[in-house]
Amino acid sequence: MAHRLDGVRAKLRRANGHAHAIEDRIELWREDERYEFVHDEESEPGWTVLRIWGGAPPPIEVGVIAGHYVHNVRSALDHLVWQLVLANGAVPGKHNEFPIALTEGYFDQRAIAGEKAMLAGVTKDAKRFIRGQQPYKRGDDAPSHPLAILQELWNTDKHQSLAQAVNVFDPIRALGVQYERVGGVVPPTSRRVVDGMELDRWPTPAPQSPSPGGTTGQARHVGSLKVGVLFGESEVRLNTLLSLREEAKAITDHFAASPILCEAAH
Repeated sequence: MAHRLDGVRAKLRRANGHAHAIEDRIELWREDERYEFVHDEESEPGWTVLRIWGGAPPPIEVGVIAGHYVHNVRSALDHLVWQLVLANGAVPGKHNEFPIALTEGYFDQRAIAGEKAMLAGVTKDAKRFIRGQQPYKRGDDAPSHPLAILQELWNTDKHQSLAQAVNVFDPIRALGVQYERVGGVVPPTSRRVVDGMELDRWPTPAPQSPSPGGTTGQARHVGSLKVGVLFGESEVRLNTLLSLREEAKAITDHFAASPILCEAAH
């Protein structure tokens, strides 16, 4: 028999399919696009510079699919509120939606107060639970809450592609070459990759790489690294993006087990 939340679950399943598609597209891109790390002893006399070269931004399709993913997760929560209103014997309207509040004041004013509030027609118990899931409950860390990230990405996708940047790399030791503290400089572990960017420098002669690659003049290729994709203006990583669905699913599962929604839909 049909359940009131079948449509909500269908949206979350669709989002899961988009998640797999995002991962597949990124892996295909990674197979062709690698960034090379190069010792450059020629461009600045007296210095050896470690630079990164090559590669290309992720294909635009990654951002498009990510937008579909975010839309399905966000709208699943709105559909949930619609069903909560119906199950309570009230009439839902366009004003009904799942609130995502970074402040308590916003939640009280937009989600609770008035006949056109986001949660108008929802039971007190449901309102209490939804309040407990709000980002503002984290205080200063509210922007890092999964729901806050979901809302930000949803708003961003209305205006631009979500996949715009190449992911920053982790410590350069991943190359099997210990560059930390060379020349007194500690390479950053989190930077947006820009073609030709400087990672580190030290006085020439350069330290010998344990396993250098091919050489071309004074530029020696010392390794390559597969990079990932960042999403949205806050540069959300892939694992965080995929966790947004799990947050929405946990909220859905809570209400699916509640008495008011256990009966079959008409």
